Amino acid sequence: MLMAVSTPFLTLHSGAAGTEPNSREYLNLAAKVHPDFVEVDVRVTSDGAAVLHHDPFVLIKTEQNLIVEKSLKELLKIKPGLLTLGEAMDFCRGRKLSMNLDLKDPDALEAIFREAEPRDFHGEFVFSGCDPPQIRAINRRSPSYNALLSIQDKNLQDPGGSSMDYYSSMLDLSSELYIAGVNINHELCTPRMVEMARSANIPVAVWTVNGEADIRRCCELGIDSITTERPDLFRQITQRST
Repeated sequence: MLMAVSTPFLTLHSGAAGTEPNSREYLNLAAKVHPDFVEVDVRVTSDGAAVLHHDPFVLIKTEQNLIVEKSLKELLKIKPGLLTLGEAMDFCRGRKLSMNLDLKDPDALEAIFREAEPRDFHGEFVFSGCDPPQIRAINRRSPSYNALLSIQDKNLQDPGGSSMDYYSSMLDLSSELYIAGVNINHELCTPRMVEMARSANIPVAVWTVNGEADIRRCCELGIDSITTERPDLFRQITQRST
């Protein structure tokens, strides 16, 4: 579980500081910044390899090459710089960096386990982008895995006034699950929501916070982890060093 701290954890958003998302360039930046968590986006290929990519396809000119329909070998021909999760894990472990694995494909779980378990890579990362069924699957695999329960935007934006009912039900559900915290769009996170999570002893993580006023607001709310593309601004505001 993310432990409540006086200063939020820094989660570096993939593509921070203008780097290419999920790239070697981005990982090199992370090694210099040394955040609490390095976020990467994980998808799975047709032959079961876990790769780092945000979108469901690799775009070459106007052609959309769906990752789930291509083998790793085929994708590397299309995009030679494409990183596998295993490569990223080895890079981060060698530099003592913890990871945030954002599930962009529900079928990526098994591929992640295949990379993590031979490396005994359990406590060095947290899953994000997870719904309750995915968290149950993670819990069944090992209690040493940590996952953030994703709070869905569409349910918090419900004009019918049931958004807090949805949020309350998710907090109640979390008592049946082992989670590291809840993960919420910072624009939709309210003081009341943080208060409710605190009452349930559940840490709150927010994404993606890049403006000075927004970072300050999240700090004032007592957020436990802030995902940002602006580590320089985060550290300037929080006065945290590398």
